[in-house]
Amino acid sequence: MLKTALALIVCSGLPLPRLLMAAWNKPAFRSDTLKEALIALAGSAEHTPSDLIVIKIPDTVLNGAVVQITATTTLENIESMSILVENNPNPLVAVFEMGPKMAGFISTRIKMAETSRVYVMVKANGVLYSAFQPVQVLVGGCY
Repeated sequence: MLKTALALIVCSGLPLPRLLMAAWNKPAFRSDTLKEALIALAGSAEHTPSDLIVIKIPDTVLNGAVVQITATTTLENIESMSILVENNPNPLVAVFEMGPKMAGFISTRIKMAETSRVYVMVKANGVLYSAFQPVQVLVGGCY
C-alpha cells in the first residue's frame, strides 16, 4: 500500500521537497554581512546603483516582524530580484528568480531586526543593479 502511494506521488509530477530545496543558496542565506551575502549570491559584492529600481516600503515601522515591501523595475532581461536588509542577523531575505518575459515586480512581507537600509538587487543582462531605502524600526522583528 505504501509503495503504491509513493509511486502515485512520484508519477503525479508533484515536485518533491528535496528537489525544491536543492536550489536553495544556503551560503547566501546564512551570510552574516551584506557583503558576504552578495558574494555568495552573485559572485561579487560589486553592484551598480540604479534609479530604474523603485522600492515602496514605509519610512518607519512600528513592528519589524511584518514589513510590507514592493519593488518594481523597468530594467530589461531580468534574471532575478533579491531583497536584503543590511542590519539583519542574516541580511539576505528573499530571492525571486525571474523568467525572460516576467515583469520586474515583487511584493512580499519581510522581517527587520532593527533600523536599517533595505536593498533591492536586480540582476539583469549579467549585471547586478541596486537601490536602497532606509527604514526606521521601532520594535525589532527578528529574534
